Amino acid sequence: VKILDMVGISNSYGYLTNKFHMTTITEGDKNFSSLALGGLTQGVTVEEMAAAYGVFVNKGKYITPYTYSKVVDQSNTTVFENFVNASQAMSESAAYITSDLLSGPVNLPYGTATAARLSTGMPTYGKTGTTDDDFDKWFVGFTPYYVGAVWFGFDTPSSLSRAGISGNPCITAWKLVFEKLSSEQAYKSIEKPASVNETAVCSI
Repeated sequence: VKILDMVGISNSYGYLTNKFHMTTITEGDKNFSSLALGGLTQGVTVEEMAAAYGVFVNKGKYITPYTYSKVVDQSNTTVFENFVNASQAMSESAAYITSDLLSGPVNLPYGTATAARLSTGMPTYGKTGTTDDDFDKWFVGFTPYYVGAVWFGFDTPSSLSRAGISGNPCITAWKLVFEKLSSEQAYKSIEKPASVNETAVCSI
């Protein structure tokens, strides 16, 4: 909330709609609680959430989601071809720093998503999400190769805990897929850009 106050509600709203291309955010969401803490009027789609997190892995570039690269006929002639539509949503350094911050929930001892850590040792990043009324559970996680977004809830909003669902099943689903994916991929890390300088600070 403090950061949103510094950035400004209009700037934040503009970033979500113009840079991250969130189409379900409404004018009614221009407030501190919605933009800083969640609980948007119509929420966001899983596809758009995955595309937004893709910015952190793609050196700050937003890539419009697409479902195929090309379609070929029986003689291997290309019938349709999909071209990647990319735009720079944030600087490469900002994307790297955000990725580094998103390493914490998965890799720090007190993180909320430590269960998402992969046994293959592939670098993993992510963020959990839960609404106050326990109607929604989220996990958006990524490796240097892929982003995966998982939402868990009912079509008609209702308490997940009252239905006997505990923990965050999104992490379980995400990990089942990403353990398989990462076992077939060479180790890779997100490269730190030259524009980022690291220094040690005293936390005390």
